[in-house]
Amino acid sequence: MKKIPFLLLALTLLVSVFAACGSNEPQFEPDDAALALLEEGAFADLLSPVDATIAQSLYNLGELEITACSVYCSTGATAEEIAIFRCADAETAKEVELAAKARLESQSATYASYAPEAIPEIENAVLRIRGCYVACVVSGDAALASSILDRYMK
Repeated sequence: MKKIPFLLLALTLLVSVFAACGSNEPQFEPDDAALALLEEGAFADLLSPVDATIAQSLYNLGELEITACSVYCSTGATAEEIAIFRCADAETAKEVELAAKARLESQSATYASYAPEAIPEIENAVLRIRGCYVACVVSGDAALASSILDRYMK
């Protein structure tokens, strides 16, 4: 009889772990996808990792619950950027997607004045949402970036 409460607790924890992002969703580390993008040549510029606190500030995420992220920014000479977020839930992911769209609009306005050649890259950014994951990638090779993300977010 003493084992029943423990068993129920263990079962509840197991169910909550699988329900966190949904069972039909991909499960991956944002760093793995970001490194694949970097290593497979989707970028012309040198991208550097950005601390999670700075990434949340860049994307104006405020107090949204982000469980993991991997963000890389360019030198500023180009608009190239990788941002992959794993959110606490699908609702938060939808808010992060809106924030990523706002970031792209802001970047477009910024680059329009001093590097208008970057505008097509921003306009062709790969923006994906799948369950609790959001990816926003600005690359000179959007087709390659998209195919790499397909491996993680399909």
